Amino acid sequence: METFEELIKQCIQYFELHGYSVARINMYKFLWLKKIMPYMVKQSIPYYDASVGEKFLRSVVTGDIISRYEDDIIRSVNFLNEFQEKGAISKYHYKPLERELSGPVGLAMEKFLLHLGSLRRTKKTISEYRLSLYRLFIYLESKQIQSLEEIKEIQIMTFLSSSTNNKIFVIASIRFFLRYMYEEHLLATDLSLSLQHFKYSRGEKLPSVYSENEVLQIEASIQRSDATGKRDYAMMLLATRLGLRASDIAYLSFGNLNWEQSIITLSQFKTGQEIKLPLLAAVGEALIDYLKYGRKQSE
Repeated sequence: METFEELIKQCIQYFELHGYSVARINMYKFLWLKKIMPYMVKQSIPYYDASVGEKFLRSVVTGDIISRYEDDIIRSVNFLNEFQEKGAISKYHYKPLERELSGPVGLAMEKFLLHLGSLRRTKKTISEYRLSLYRLFIYLESKQIQSLEEIKEIQIMTFLSSSTNNKIFVIASIRFFLRYMYEEHLLATDLSLSLQHFKYSRGEKLPSVYSENEVLQIEASIQRSDATGKRDYAMMLLATRLGLRASDIAYLSFGNLNWEQSIITLSQFKTGQEIKLPLLAAVGEALIDYLKYGRKQSE
């Protein structure tokens, strides 16, 4: 029986042969090696099969709403399972997440979505509304709200206050939904009025550009007396002095470093483009300091 490493290797070769992007291949490789493999080691599972993937997913995907990261994990497991079973992967493999709206509250939401269709909203817009309503639906369900009559202003306001994703659109879509419910006599009170003056603070935006002095201050703020500080300082210089992305820094290996010629050569995670950068003295010294005095013993 093939090992998990052999399965991964064959799957990666299949991806490369069929023109998958370097960034996507690296992402799946990372999820397999850094997420599934440690799980198998911890559970003392010697060989991979579909049941192992299912158990792994149950351990990491626990919420009612699937995040982008969890969606990638699900895809990575589905790819492995299909390749192991068939030796190939379907071209159209993506299965959209079903967001079922049930019960009296869910049926009212479905009616509203049909109303959006009659207003000639695009499928994409209706899908975005469905996601907002689904989040509200899950919240109300968690509070044991089973009927429309039980929905009160306090629940709506608490839900919106705790919402973090695309908050402006969520507020607008929930307000539209509540107004529709009132106009259709499904709610006795127009709860949308309570959202007219709902305040949403965007918060401070981080600057997209720093001055040279600010960059030096950020670098100097890192305490390099312990292993973590040495690591963080080396990562920071790779970003500030060479402009490497976080993904490229995370995947950096000894094979990328040419100490004799003072060059760093790597294939960019995002674009797949190969680049060569000078191994600046400050960067090299930070790397050596971390490797000699901060990094744990490793093969």
